Amino acid sequence: MINLKTIALSAVAIAIMNGCGDTTVTYGDSTVTITGDTLATGGTTGSTTTNTTPTSFDTILAAAKFLPQKTLAGDISTSMTLTNDTLWVLDGLAVVKPGVTLTVEPGTVIAGLAGTGDATSYMIVDKNAEIIADGTADKPIIFTSMQRVEDPTNLDVGQWGGLTLIGNAGND
Repeated sequence: MINLKTIALSAVAIAIMNGCGDTTVTYGDSTVTITGDTLATGGTTGSTTTNTTPTSFDTILAAAKFLPQKTLAGDISTSMTLTNDTLWVLDGLAVVKPGVTLTVEPGTVIAGLAGTGDATSYMIVDKNAEIIADGTADKPIIFTSMQRVEDPTNLDVGQWGGLTLIGNAGND
């Protein structure tokens, strides 16, 4: 029997890894909303003028490059909190090990460095590890690339490896 919760979480993980736009997955009383990788700019298109107001996402992303930086790399083997007063930089593989809780404050930015192959920056939350990441509309949690932090208009795909959540689902 297929577990709907597993399917919903898989859909969320795929959406995050593919850098899609707005996605909502609902299961029971829980709702997960992924917002990002869209940048609205003011300007004139034909005879239509568009005016945009920067969102919390835009404001947080623009400020991230001015924050002190800390690197996340290798095994994360003790529980920790990623605070929103720091730009957390993924440098290669970072693995949240089983039994460890990674808490991410609302308004936190986690950015992966550029690289390919073994130098790809990505995070894995291993089986029996936990990630608590409760962003809000005013303080979203942003997973992105360092290129995007340095230039928020850079919308190129494939700039970092992504986030993978490993659960207990079977591979049938």
